[in-house]
Amino acid sequence: MATRKPHFDDYTLGCLAKAIAGKIGFVIAGKPDCARLSALILKQTHAYLSEATLYRLFFQAGKYRPYKSTLDILCAFVGFSDSFHFLAQAQSEKNLMALPSSASRNEVGNTLIYHCIENESHTALWDYFDSLEETSEGIKEQVCLTLFDALQKSEKRQQFFERFAVHPYVREYFFEKGHDPKFRIKQYDGAYKKYLRGINNKDEQAALQDSVFGHAVLFRHYFLFKKYKEAFQMGQSLYVKQAHVESNRKHLHVFPYMRYLAYKLWYLQMNSALESSREHYAAYLLEVCGSIKHTLDEYEQNILFYTIAEAFVGSDLPEVYHWKLKELFCSRFDQFPELVYSKHLRHSLRYFEPNGLMRHRP
Repeated sequence: MATRKPHFDDYTLGCLAKAIAGKIGFVIAGKPDCARLSALILKQTHAYLSEATLYRLFFQAGKYRPYKSTLDILCAFVGFSDSFHFLAQAQSEKNLMALPSSASRNEVGNTLIYHCIENESHTALWDYFDSLEETSEGIKEQVCLTLFDALQKSEKRQQFFERFAVHPYVREYFFEKGHDPKFRIKQYDGAYKKYLRGINNKDEQAALQDSVFGHAVLFRHYFLFKKYKEAFQMGQSLYVKQAHVESNRKHLHVFPYMRYLAYKLWYLQMNSALESSREHYAAYLLEVCGSIKHTLDEYEQNILFYTIAEAFVGSDLPEVYHWKLKELFCSRFDQFPELVYSKHLRHSLRYFEPNGLMRHRP
């Protein structure tokens, strides 16, 4: 009797890649990453998959159909007994999402979410987002990705943001957990201004966190895209109008708080601060890293490193500060390809990327 083989379509392979990225902490983006993944798999499972095999699977899937043994090893690596069990879970989530059979990103126009946005079926969408409260984290994340893809194509995104910037699911999963650092959706900055207007001031701690987060992502975007007038306005909102952040930092999650601290380096640069002042502040940021790093879990350490590293890379600081930061986190580089540590600090960023969306829409 012929051996039954699991059928992994584009959607299922995407789910597997997502699970692997979650396991190893970075997205597979090239041959050095495949080589590192090969070593990690061998260390954990004592099974060998070559760099070439992994490269074909992730980058040439249309040309080669993977062997069942390859899929079994990868599925075992992410915690499943075999590829059939992984396939069953992925199919179950796809059915719950009512995705089209291919479920590829290029066919997002076929999704119900897209058509609801285009037809301004806001009541139905609102009820649907409400219904997600009791669903699994995986479903919520998948809906967020589908929503992101739909809004990239939609011509009615402004109407959507106007209506849904206050919805709890949209605020938490689309604006916060699903934030896109690349700002690939048109009028995305306008969407975050609506997010800021939708802050519920009845809860002062939550309002402060949302305000710091919203202003920080807009400040970052405007600064890195050289929209300095808008960046300066956001910087004033962060560092002048919200000077009470420091006294309330214990109520803030590590990500918005570290954004607040790190981006001040850019604000000082925009204010033409003396070079010695910026270097003094950079030294302070390194002290913060050294003092709190041991209190954070692995994900929070990624946030800490990434946010400070991005601020250093985006500034005009001497590169000596880049190396001091890497030295503080040298042990965290052990899980990445060897060449990452020796290259410029900007090449480290994607390995520490804490934004959930970037693992699935790089």
